[in-house]
Amino acid sequence: MIEVKPNEAVPQEYSAKHLFSASHPGFEGHFPGFPLLPAVSQIDLVKDLIELCLKDRVRCRSLRNVKFKAMLRPDTEVTIKLQFLDEESVRWTLSHEKLIFSSGIFTFSRENKPIL
Repeated sequence: MIEVKPNEAVPQEYSAKHLFSASHPGFEGHFPGFPLLPAVSQIDLVKDLIELCLKDRVRCRSLRNVKFKAMLRPDTEVTIKLQFLDEESVRWTLSHEKLIFSSGIFTFSRENKPIL
């Protein structure tokens, strides 16, 4: 389970750390001999963290300003920063130290199915 921590100084911001181990299923077949984490796995992590923050299931409506800037390799610990722009949009950055792997704006609708 990933722990999402609120930013004490900015209430609408959260961060979490996650290790993408070599056994993560996203690396299988993407690509043999040079495994990279697919974009969909990065976006899925963002969705999961939004759900943890809201304690509710969400459905992706759109992705905007999405950039994949670096290759995410196995056994990399990433920091995910979420900034809620409004009740339906989150800006994310997925990085390791100063290296940014991906960023963008995730727009969603709530499904009103609480996470237990």
